[in-house]
Amino acid sequence: MSFAIWQSILEQQWGLKAKLSLLDGEFDLNILVKSADNNDYVLKVMRSGCLQGFIDMQIKALNHIKVLEPELPFPEVVTTLLGQQFVECTDEFGKVRLLWLIKKLPGRKYVDHGHKSLNLIRQLGGMIARFGVALKSFEHNFLIRDLKWNLSEANWVEEHVDSTEGSSRKKILKNIIKDYKDILPIVKKQPFQPIHGDVNDHNTLVNACLKTKSSISGIVDLGDMCFAPRVC
Repeated sequence: MSFAIWQSILEQQWGLKAKLSLLDGEFDLNILVKSADNNDYVLKVMRSGCLQGFIDMQIKALNHIKVLEPELPFPEVVTTLLGQQFVECTDEFGKVRLLWLIKKLPGRKYVDHGHKSLNLIRQLGGMIARFGVALKSFEHNFLIRDLKWNLSEANWVEEHVDSTEGSSRKKILKNIIKDYKDILPIVKKQPFQPIHGDVNDHNTLVNACLKTKSSISGIVDLGDMCFAPRVC
């Protein structure tokens, strides 16, 4: 991959000269930005056709958290030289992309951290709880949308069971779906609010040090935020 176009955009829009390298990403490009002034960022290059509301929701949620819970380890959004939260650019293939920049958080992915200690689990649980409380007052139109990750709207899975190979796997899935249907009415009676929707060991960072206890150093990727039962 050529990073020349992204380096040019970073310099024009954010005034940053930097070395770039590719990070993990599911649908979008996540690019590590190591600037000449020794600061690290992540450039988020969204998939072609991405809606502005999708980015706007995430940025406003991050800014909301920074106001109410500034000590929680969530990324900080970096505005452009003109004060914009994100920009629209054209990539090397002529496709329109939306770009935004965040400060890189320290640590490595929780999934790559060997020992999942009780201390780390408690830390993460406490942070999720504080995050949830802060999000109660967050509002955005994009929170209510058709989203397969919304656990209160997961009935769509049932029509795809026959696509699963192996009778034993199908049986397991059918049992899970039955249990889900049984508990769904109870779940839908729980308090609804904005939630992260995808806190997992790929979206959680751990700072490991030989001299001190490992600690949760970051929670990232708010792309699956939605309005759902708080317990989800």
